Amino acid sequence: MQMNILILPEMDVIVSAIPFNLMMLDTLGRKWTLGLDFLGAAVFLFLAQICNSHTVFLTITLFGVRSFISGVFNTVYIYTSEVRF
Repeated sequence: MQMNILILPEMDVIVSAIPFNLMMLDTLGRKWTLGLDFLGAAVFLFLAQICNSHTVFLTITLFGVRSFISGVFNTVYIYTSEVRF
């Protein structure tokens, strides 16, 4: 039972954030991808602040925040590997 609780949050990031982020990088570019990822994280954080009494809604919004912030990290990680000094 404890194993499912530990694996489930990691599956959210693997399943939703990385393929979606790669598609956005290919079609929109780095600037728009970062902007939309930050905007999505801000919207989900705002929703988490509005209604934090319902635990299911709060859990869904926090997974959304985590997905978008993971997308920001992936975009920055890909971009910094291409920067040369």
